Amino acid sequence: MPRRLATLVAVLCLAAPAVRAQAPAAAPPPLLAPLSGGQELPLPPAAVAVPSPAAVLGYPLGARFTHWDRIVEALAAIDGASDRVAMWEYGRTYEGRPLQLLAVSAPKNIARLEAIRKERLRLADPEALPADERERLVRELPVVVWLAYGVHGNESSSAEAAMAAAYALAAGGGEWAELLAGTVVLIDPLVNPDGRERYVAFYEQTRGREPDPDPGAAEHWEPWPGGRQNHYLIDLNRDWSWATQRETRDRLAAYREWEPQVY
Repeated sequence: MPRRLATLVAVLCLAAPAVRAQAPAAAPPPLLAPLSGGQELPLPPAAVAVPSPAAVLGYPLGARFTHWDRIVEALAAIDGASDRVAMWEYGRTYEGRPLQLLAVSAPKNIARLEAIRKERLRLADPEALPADERERLVRELPVVVWLAYGVHGNESSSAEAAMAAAYALAAGGGEWAELLAGTVVLIDPLVNPDGRERYVAFYEQTRGREPDPDPGAAEHWEPWPGGRQNHYLIDLNRDWSWATQRETRDRLAAYREWEPQVY
């Protein structure tokens, strides 16, 4: 009898993985949580090969705040799966967090991104070019658009919006894909990671099981120094004028490498 029982247990153990393997995979969460009024935003059809940020994170964007390391993880997953995306680091914050930049465009533009960048710099000084060369560059080069999110760390939905924008551009079909033929979109997903991390830590420590819209709730009373400024409590939006901070200097250098038509 013990031998028969042992044999039965062994068979069940071997069969269990096969049974589990036949279970259908759980559907990934939707990209976006419903808006506060219950509305849902219309989204373009997306390529299934590109993982959505919600699939990487395990929750819809807007359901909770996302820490910077997980944001980078979600964006890296998009970069690894889409031939419309190139992603690189352009600097570091004072607390050592990477500053990331994504280029999203048609695959043919991503394949020659460095050549586009160099020609774009030539066009940034049009008076130095012969008229026919200037007209050729205007005619042939894609427009460069820079989208920057989260200069103030406690304006906290911005990084979630950046992930949604990157995914929609990288995976969206129809007219979304067509628009990228003549456009290079540069996405700076979080200008102030240090300040945002400070704010998210405060919020996670004070909110209850569900968000509380009451202005008197603790989650709405951010203590000093808050998350608006960077590590040294400098407002990075104002620092464009003086460039005293590492984040600003790194960003200015990256900006001058592209001279985008739209910022």
